Amino acid sequence: AEIKIEPIVGPEYVTGSTRMKSGTAQKLVLNMISTAVMIKLGRVKGNRMVNMQLTNQKL
Repeated sequence: AEIKIEPIVGPEYVTGSTRMKSGTAQKLVLNMISTAVMIKLGRVKGNRMVNMQLTNQKL
């Protein structure tokens, strides 16, 4: 990759648990990237994403 994204997460709160904070940080970073892409594509109106296709039967 040309750009590194390395969030600083610090130690885990629960001793022995692994990747809880890292998984949360990864999810937040991916959400920020996808939101930025949607804004750049012009698919955000006000505070809502528009022109989205539902792909999950539960929705």
